[in-house]
Amino acid sequence: MLLQYLEQCIRAKVPYTRMPEIIISSCSPRGTVTGIILTVPAILCILLYMFPCFSGSNGISVNSALSIDNCMKVIPYILLLIFGISGVNVMFLLFFGTVLNTIIGISYGNFDIFTAFAYIGEGTTSMANTIVVAMLAGGLLLMVRYNGGITYVIKETERWIKNQKTCEIGICFLVGMINLFTANNTVAIITSGSIAKELAQKYNVKPERAASLLDTTSCIVQGMIPYGAQPEQGHDAAD
Repeated sequence: MLLQYLEQCIRAKVPYTRMPEIIISSCSPRGTVTGIILTVPAILCILLYMFPCFSGSNGISVNSALSIDNCMKVIPYILLLIFGISGVNVMFLLFFGTVLNTIIGISYGNFDIFTAFAYIGEGTTSMANTIVVAMLAGGLLLMVRYNGGITYVIKETERWIKNQKTCEIGICFLVGMINLFTANNTVAIITSGSIAKELAQKYNVKPERAASLLDTTSCIVQGMIPYGAQPEQGHDAAD
């Protein structure tokens, strides 16, 4: 759709300065913030790729001709995006992507089956800390639910959560506080996910809205705290 609007603007000889305004209004009839957030980066990427200086290092244009091999190597990412938007189970997507990438890599001779398992092992090892903490957090959350902890939290929050808007604020506050103390946005989302789900169902907050609040808030807090993994990595890279 974005390319269609660009083509229409070019045919109508619309000035380049007005293209972003026209495309945003066309893609987002209601003027929603989401439409702007999705459209503006897309426009910037298209405009940047029009200039040769951005297509390669030192201003040298790189030959990026479309070929069957390149298309085949991009297929797993495209399929994952399509299936993810369609609501396919996350675990199935992870397994499917791993298997498909392994098959394509072996068929093109980039690595053999043993090297593929080595790559999978390295990826699992790099996420070992998060996996262990997530498993512990999931088990702890189940114990809390079994002993009535989640019901107690929801009952106590009824004192100040009165409508949909305050419910959304409560979800942000909950995941933000957990992320503040755990310094891990994945663990914060897993820990607060069940409570946020029940609050969202009770106060008619859409599931995708609640998921977006959890993800966005936890990532913002994770990037702001000085003892988080991301700021520490940025500090190490700067040194």
